Amino acid sequence: MRFSMKNFMATKFRFLFLLLLTCPQLAEAQEGKRSLQERMQEGEKIKNALWPALQSPDLMDYHLAPDFKWIVPRFGGVPLPDEQPLHAEGVFYQGQVKANLFGLIDPPSFGLSGKSNLRLIYGNKVQSDESQALKSAVSFAKPLFPGFFAEEITPHVSSVNEDGIVEVLWRTYRPDGLPDLKLSIFVRLMDLKVVTFATSKLVGEWEHKISPSEAQKTAIAYASTSKVQDVKIVEWNVSGGGGHRYYVIGLEGHNENGGERVSTSVSVDAATGTLDSSIDGWMPVHPQKSKFAFEDTLPVWTKSGLLFTSSRPIGGMPKWSNLGPQALLRTPQSQIFHVTQDFEDSPRYISGLQNSSWVAIDRGTWTYALDLETGGYKMLGHLRREGSDPAVAPDGANSVIIWDRGSENDRTQDLFADNLKNRNAWPNVRSRLVASHDQGKPVFSPDGNWLYFASVSVDKNSGQVTTSIDRLPRESVNRGKPMIIARAGDVPTNPQKLSEGKIGIIADLPGHGPIERLSVFPSGKQLLAQANNEIFLIKIGNPTGKVTPLKLPKLVDAQVGSPLSDIRDAWAGPGEDEITFSAATKDAKGLLRKRIYSCAFDGSSLKAWTPQEASAVPTFKFPQGNLDAEQLARDWA
Repeated sequence: MRFSMKNFMATKFRFLFLLLLTCPQLAEAQEGKRSLQERMQEGEKIKNALWPALQSPDLMDYHLAPDFKWIVPRFGGVPLPDEQPLHAEGVFYQGQVKANLFGLIDPPSFGLSGKSNLRLIYGNKVQSDESQALKSAVSFAKPLFPGFFAEEITPHVSSVNEDGIVEVLWRTYRPDGLPDLKLSIFVRLMDLKVVTFATSKLVGEWEHKISPSEAQKTAIAYASTSKVQDVKIVEWNVSGGGGHRYYVIGLEGHNENGGERVSTSVSVDAATGTLDSSIDGWMPVHPQKSKFAFEDTLPVWTKSGLLFTSSRPIGGMPKWSNLGPQALLRTPQSQIFHVTQDFEDSPRYISGLQNSSWVAIDRGTWTYALDLETGGYKMLGHLRREGSDPAVAPDGANSVIIWDRGSENDRTQDLFADNLKNRNAWPNVRSRLVASHDQGKPVFSPDGNWLYFASVSVDKNSGQVTTSIDRLPRESVNRGKPMIIARAGDVPTNPQKLSEGKIGIIADLPGHGPIERLSVFPSGKQLLAQANNEIFLIKIGNPTGKVTPLKLPKLVDAQVGSPLSDIRDAWAGPGEDEITFSAATKDAKGLLRKRIYSCAFDGSSLKAWTPQEASAVPTFKFPQGNLDAEQLARDWA
């Protein structure tokens, strides 16, 4: 049977499944069909067992209505309402909460289960640590479970996880060394509230020939065969029923290379003392998402400065926080601020124009058009209206987005427009611009009169895939009802002069794969495209444009003393003869960084736009009005 350390640590010593195994009548009752009256009676038992705990000021407030129905569904405990997400410290809540009663033993076995959801923490509002979490756990537990304190049992306090949750665990043991009673309390550091807890007792006989100490010696012996040092047992448990019983033992130590804290779990057969053959390898206790000190990517020039995504630390965040890459802004005054902040969503695509403060940000499920001057925004995509590759007109009146449409076996990525002139944040019904065909990476011209986009076509005879850069006039985007400008099969082999109702082909890039980024230079007379890490300069002509591959020479960051590698994310500007991109460096100490650079077409005038130090990034305040990025993050969360 396979165990992962992640699952083991997440369920630390939960005997809940074990109690069902040792109480067959309870398991049968849960799985059988019960009448509504029986389920209400069981719900009342759960309510009576948990009610004193639910009244504790140290427990988060579930806001149970006076007429709340304590009814047990067919499986599991009583579902409780999700916690309210807005707090003084940020946006977070406990969801999928269930009140459980596992056995009317002495003491009763019961608790609350649920899932912690963390979206946003307000900077400098969370300064609590594990010692304060212990105080909250004791304050909650002492009046409810005095037996653990009468015996002066020393609790085990876990390290804080990336959701800001600390577990405080009390345990007692039988004379034979097996676990007896357990009390587990989970406290979140954001507001020091108890979010879940559970009590349990191992009941009945648990047959074993191997003692707990013998099983632990076997686990330590296994660890000695690895390159992990200073190994210790951090958790252990018993599990299984029928003919297969085993010990689950959590180990932790330091990796020989660099001293990184690593952990694993092993299972030892309680009858034979042998190790389970499927043992997870040693994994970092706090895994790093990247080998880089930080990664600056996806540069976009705007009227408000250089917008990009980055994994740099956000100011005011606690050490345990684990934010993904966020959107950052380098202002014309060379200051860097964070524009987005969210523990669940990270920008995966951004676009904008150098003469406009409007930008489009795709965060996966949620997509927005945002004004960097005011903080005003429009929602372009959401859970039931997804889209990718958004672009917004320079005046903020229109946006376009790629919508994945069609059946499972015949899906296309189609170009749609939104009218953003309505007052609220929700756009109007999308209007299709082109018939079903694969389009992507739309971008408006600086004057707003044209929409450029990539289009993929397949020759019916040869099967050759061709990527073209096409354009539509602004009038087509402005239309209030869906309009098909041209069908994929109607695109002429020899492009004609652009006119209303026709797609104008700017350039063909046969055999170069999908366009990864498409941007327009400040004059609006040329485009920059990147496909399969190749960069192309496209001069807009009529009827067709001129395509010139850009081959950059070897570039060296003199400040770091390292050549640039992994050049990606090419974007037009800031000058008419310059391009901007992300690139990696490695300094004399072996530290990897990914920063934003620009250079001329021939590779000269190389400039780094983001600093080599990973200082914490402060919150951006929008120049017009009183809104800042933290308030925006609350709205979006």
